[in-house]
Parts: sequence; C-alpha cells; structure tokens
Amino acid sequence: MIYFILSLLATTLGAMVGIGGGIIIRPVLAALSVAKGLASFTSALAVLVMAIVTTVNYKRKGAKLDLRDNMPVAVGSVAGGFMGGSLMAMVSTQVINVSLVCALVLVIIIVMFRDKMPRIKVKNTGLAMFIGLCTGALSGFFGIGGGPFQVAALMLFFSLSARDAAASSILITLCTTASSLIRYTILGYADFSLAIYTVPAAVIGGLLGSQINRKLNDHQTSVVFAITIIGIIALQMWTIIG
Repeated sequence: MIYFILSLLATTLGAMVGIGGGIIIRPVLAALSVAKGLASFTSALAVLVMAIVTTVNYKRKGAKLDLRDNMPVAVGSVAGGFMGGSLMAMVSTQVINVSLVCALVLVIIIVMFRDKMPRIKVKNTGLAMFIGLCTGALSGFFGIGGGPFQVAALMLFFSLSARDAAASSILITLCTTASSLIRYTILGYADFSLAIYTVPAAVIGGLLGSQINRKLNDHQTSVVFAITIIGIIALQMWTIIG
C-alpha cells in the first residue's frame, strides 16, 4: 500500500505542476531500501503512465500542447540525459546533492519572479534543442526527472504561462521517460514487481493532477510548484546533513 500512496501523491503533484514525479518517487523508494535498478525502473514506468494519461487529458481539456513546438526540446532533453548521466559518475554524491539544492533554488526564483524578467520566445529549432540539451543534462546529472528544469526553461525561454509550461513539460517528460525505460531495459533493470501498485496509482494521479491544474490560475500553479520544490529541497538538505 505504501508504494501505491507514494506513486499517487508523486504523480498527482507531477501532473499538476509539471515536475513529472520521478524526483519524488525514486529517492523515496531508495529510502525504503528498494534496489537502485528497481527504483529507477519503477519510477520511470510510473512517470511514463502518468505522462500518457495527463497528456491525453490535457488535450481533451484544451491545454496548449503543440508536439511540433515541443519536439526539439524533447529531442535535446533525451540527448542531454545521456550526457548528464555520464557526468554524474565523475563527481561525488555530496557535490551532486549540494548542486541540486542550488539548481532548485534558481528554478524557484525563475518561476516566482517570471513576470519581472524579459519576455523571450525562442523560435529557432537549433536553439530550442540546445535548451532541451541543457535541461536534459541537468536531469541526467542529478538523476531526477527533468520536470523542474523544463518548467523553468519553458517559462523563461518560450514565454509560456505556468499552467501551459506544466502541460508542455509533461509532454516532453513522456518522450524522455520512454527513452529512460528503454535504457533501463537494455541494462537489465526491467522489473514489474512493484508495477501492480504504482501503475494504477499513476493513472489516477495523472487524471487527478491534470484536473486540478486546469482549475488553478497561473499564480496558484506557480505557488504550488514553488512549495513542492521547497519540500524537495528540504528533503535534499536532510539527506546532506544526515
């Protein structure tokens, strides 16, 4: 039951504000002594299911989702994820944990003070891919879903509102998570033993989170996003101090 509740809470928040959910599921599973490979595969599977359900529901509700506009960022993110994962092996866990806290603080600043920043709307495909490459590299380097970085990048460089950035982030996450699942399967991590708990929860979480998102205005979405990231930072700080 703990796996079901964890997946439900993480995917509901992930669908609501665009963070994906892996940034919550994977470290908590690790804290519950779940093997690294199983934790990674289970997290990616839950996020993929949530992303599919959420994307379909967002489309039905009229959210601003354009695959053509988001695909360059998604392609860049997939490539960046592999790069970041390689860099992760070169530094200590302590450095990664401290760097993650700093990066997430920057994400909060961008999201909460977006209105005070210059309006930018990137239209160049190559530049969009490069932005995706950077967010994907951060995702791979920190070993988390790229959601927080994608949301911030979509708001900052593509002039999306908080709600639309959350929806687009989930669409991009669908592509990047599918890539991660393929990689985990090739590495021999495919294990569906926890899927009986996490997959049904991810379906419910995707529906629930996307429904809540469409009822929130941009300011409320930004506040929920910031509170969620602050909670993740607190958990990360506890890990560093502990």
